[in-house]
Amino acid sequence: MKMFKTMSLILLSMSMAWGWKDEQLMDNEEQQVCDDGVCLLQGRAFLEKEVLQGSNEQEVEEEAEEGDEFRPLPKKSCDADTKAAPWYSYGSRAEAEAACKAEGCKGLGTKEEQIAYGSQCAYMYSSDEAGFYMKEKAAGCGNAGWNNGAWKVKAGQDLGAFCAGCPACPTTEEEEEVEEEVEEEVEEEEDPATVPHKGRLPVTEPSAPEEEGTIPHKGRSPVTVEPLAKSSYRIAVSLPLSLQSMTTEAKKELKNGAKDAFHCGADVNCAAELQEGPGVSFIESRKSFTIIIIVVILGVPDQVAALPDPATAQVMASLIGAAKDPALHEALESGAVEGVTPESGHSWIQGTNAENAPFSCLRVDGQGYADHLYADHSGGDGDVWYGDLSEAKKRCHADDECVVLHDWAGDGTAWRACRSVSFNAEGPAHTMVCAGNH
Repeated sequence: MKMFKTMSLILLSMSMAWGWKDEQLMDNEEQQVCDDGVCLLQGRAFLEKEVLQGSNEQEVEEEAEEGDEFRPLPKKSCDADTKAAPWYSYGSRAEAEAACKAEGCKGLGTKEEQIAYGSQCAYMYSSDEAGFYMKEKAAGCGNAGWNNGAWKVKAGQDLGAFCAGCPACPTTEEEEEVEEEVEEEVEEEEDPATVPHKGRLPVTEPSAPEEEGTIPHKGRSPVTVEPLAKSSYRIAVSLPLSLQSMTTEAKKELKNGAKDAFHCGADVNCAAELQEGPGVSFIESRKSFTIIIIVVILGVPDQVAALPDPATAQVMASLIGAAKDPALHEALESGAVEGVTPESGHSWIQGTNAENAPFSCLRVDGQGYADHLYADHSGGDGDVWYGDLSEAKKRCHADDECVVLHDWAGDGTAWRACRSVSFNAEGPAHTMVCAGNH
């Protein structure tokens, strides 16, 4: 009996040993199979992971390349100085092409690429066309689809540039520091009210504006659109030189001299127009022509109210100081300023160019004004009316606060009746101001 038990234990041990050896052999076979490159489970999972990771990285890379390939200039430039230039800065397709290459791009993109890029409300040169594309119709941005800008080219007006093959804008040291600070904040504290994303600052729910008239938007500083005050003057000048015989440059100098007399500049904007006065007189057997200079002054109410009425001698000194044309300078030396009086007429004259925004203009429903702070028509409440020039003049005449007409982008089709605009001689928008009171 004892021998039987002993034999059974020996057989059991041998059986277990053989089983363990078989498992080792099977493991070795599987390992060998894996070494031969046919590892089904682990190998497939590993390969699938690598393929997916590679695909995702390629997809992200393609998205980055696609996002950075096209760039409208100058406003989307990586360079701060270029970005500060007005939208319409290039007088020819060659200039636009050169600007693209200076940006590091391959050159101008095609019209087809510009359409694929999406809506961009600014006339731009492409390699084969000039214009812009809008997915949907928007106020002041033409119609849905392609808006041809060939007429602006023929008129000799500047355009923007649609560039292709552009590199990504480099990250500045300041941006890198911000990203590092954000990452540290995220590690230290997880606030459900904030949403950190790819190194950008946490996004929180926007709060209501603290003060009426300021509208924070897209992280930009609030802007208050303050209504402008207007003052108009009529300057009568007697000269032995007719307006018709003056050169274009002489006329420009005469208007500049009149504006200088009212200290026009960055804070006070002036527009001037020349008119032929009534009749011709003879002084000491010499012909004397009366020239009327209309000056319209727009600015912050306190500043306009503080402007003194210039004396005739002061106006004459200003006119002589601005006159570089020899014939005009000689005529002014023997001429005279007959009077400086408030203007009571209702003629419209061309004003200084302006930015597309900010502005404060009449609403569609006629119930007051809407302030739009940004050129993409955001940052304001209410729809602003726009239409043809004649209707804009009528609406402005009918409202006591209206002092200036604003033509968005200077295309002649989207005039607004406004109480305030952002004057800038290099801006894309055209303006008109009314001499005298309504």
